[in-house]
Amino acid sequence: MKKVLWIPAIVVLLLFAFPLMAAAQETQGEAHEGPGDSVGILGPEGVFKLVDELKLSDDQANKLHAIKDSSKRDIFAAHNEMMTTVWDIQDEMKKESPDKAKLYAMADKIADTQKKIARLRIDQMLQVKAVLTAEQFTKLTSLIEARKDKMKKKLIDKVIGDK
Repeated sequence: MKKVLWIPAIVVLLLFAFPLMAAAQETQGEAHEGPGDSVGILGPEGVFKLVDELKLSDDQANKLHAIKDSSKRDIFAAHNEMMTTVWDIQDEMKKESPDKAKLYAMADKIADTQKKIARLRIDQMLQVKAVLTAEQFTKLTSLIEARKDKMKKKLIDKVIGDK
């Protein structure tokens, strides 16, 4: 019986996770250009936002552009697939008698898509790491950590300020 109670909780979390992520993005004060563009996600585009700090050569910048371009379509398609599935879950939940098996299948589809995106991001970052020098990569990771800490602080301040 306890397992049955977890299903609605997971569905509700999924339904609200994407708007919350979007709200968190807005608190950063930066426009989001698309999948793979955020520094916090470790995508190649994020590295371009730190070009001055990393002192990339022209060759490195060209290689990073190629990495970004090669995977951007796959990441964008996966994000769209996931959002469509979330909307399908919402539609199913609006029904008087939602099909539990269908909801489970859609939740599995979201999990599979998230796994696919995570693997694409890992592949991207390994390619980025291969392009950067050890010093540049160390600098990149410290800059990413600093930005994540700043984003967390802004989000906390926003949540506390809204109360």
